[in-house]
Amino acid sequence: MRHATASVFLLRRPVPGGPWALGLIRHPRFERWMLPGGHVEPAENPAQAALRELAEETGHSATLAAPPHRLPLPWGFGAGGEASMAMPWWIVEEPVPADRHPAPHIHVDHLYVCVVGVDAPRDPEEGRPALRWFVAEDLGGLDMFDGTRRLAGDVLTRSSGGQLDVAGDTLSGQGSRRDRTRRFWTPLGRVAR
Repeated sequence: MRHATASVFLLRRPVPGGPWALGLIRHPRFERWMLPGGHVEPAENPAQAALRELAEETGHSATLAAPPHRLPLPWGFGAGGEASMAMPWWIVEEPVPADRHPAPHIHVDHLYVCVVGVDAPRDPEEGRPALRWFVAEDLGGLDMFDGTRRLAGDVLTRSSGGQLDVAGDTLSGQGSRRDRTRRFWTPLGRVAR
């Protein structure tokens, strides 16, 4: 059996111009550092689930970063009422042992990258899993799933290289004012302002 899930690589820069940090939660059942995330509910799409799970597990709201490999929609798309969703960076299948479900199953995990501001709170609220921030050099020593570690390393490498698209510009801090059209990802797609 396959279950749709959504998870978030939560990024922030604790110091403007400093290295990017990745927010991970200490999962209470698996006792490992993991991405915030969970199951997609029937009335939501994966992007909506990612942002909901992020808020539930960390208290943070964040901006979805567009994946580097996205393609523009053709002219005229949406005229018939169709809508595009924010694309995940990756979609992976992960085997999960029997836990709350009676048998082993597969999570089809939609992996998003989100960015929070410098002033994001550091400490979790009561009842939430522990949230800590790690830089790329920390990943090798963490008790986490190897696949997540590899993807997290890739996300942190891309972010350090200025390859994250949020608010219509890469997050390198570079770029001309002309290049900074206010665009952002919503759970239902890209919007220009």
